[in-house]
Amino acid sequence: MGWIIRIILILIILRIIWRLVMGPFRRPRHERRATRTSMPLKRDPVCGTYVLPDRAVRTGSGDDTVYFCSENCRARYQEERPA
Repeated sequence: MGWIIRIILILIILRIIWRLVMGPFRRPRHERRATRTSMPLKRDPVCGTYVLPDRAVRTGSGDDTVYFCSENCRARYQEERPA
């Protein structure tokens, strides 16, 4: 049982040494988080799914752009909407 305590103490000491040595080279926690910029989601008018604009199937242009989650939703939208 004594050897288990020695191993645990050695691991704790090694961890402390590692943090002291590597501390100056690490970025702060808030900087290590993902640095993605947020992008507003667009709502599919047919099924209500929220989609990313750059991955969405769309129709229209400019301010009249409508975003869809799939080709099926776009087809349903175009069928239901009078041209």
